[in-house]
Amino acid sequence: MNADISTLFESDFYRILNFKCLCVDCITSKPEYVDTFSISFVRKGNFLFNVFRNSFDAHTGRILLTKPGYEHTVTHIHDVPDECTIIEFTPSFYIRICEHFKDHKFFNDHDTHSLQINTSSETEFLHYYLISKILSKKVSKLDVDTIILEIIEKTLGFITSTDPELISERMKKTILARLKEQKII
Repeated sequence: MNADISTLFESDFYRILNFKCLCVDCITSKPEYVDTFSISFVRKGNFLFNVFRNSFDAHTGRILLTKPGYEHTVTHIHDVPDECTIIEFTPSFYIRICEHFKDHKFFNDHDTHSLQINTSSETEFLHYYLISKILSKKVSKLDVDTIILEIIEKTLGFITSTDPELISERMKKTILARLKEQKII
């Protein structure tokens, strides 16, 4: 794939890349291998992200979550080159993410290589805030680290919020007690 990729910011556990596609033909790329977990915000353009049995229509307002160790291709379907902000995490931090979200299917299912979700107003704001902080050149590592951790929490929290088995034991006891009080169960 022909692209301009530059590093906007780097920390101990991630790096933020500015990706600008330079392709001029609407073609499918050769298979690309991903070796990092990443959260990618599509800022501009449109492309198909083809991975395993899925083809995600990636465009503005979408976030791609990509696990390491899998191949994908990208199909350009029109003349507007895509631009993305890609947050790549170190292998050691990815292990910590997997431990934290260990009960979620996405991190345990070897047939799910990537997910695409819609941005929320919170994730859009965090992405905008992150980029504006970095471009201002008046940013501390702690500021950016904090924003990145919030992006992780909001993005991965979104995909895990529908899993009923992720309710903590304490929360289950509280809910059951309230249901009993109200004589629902």
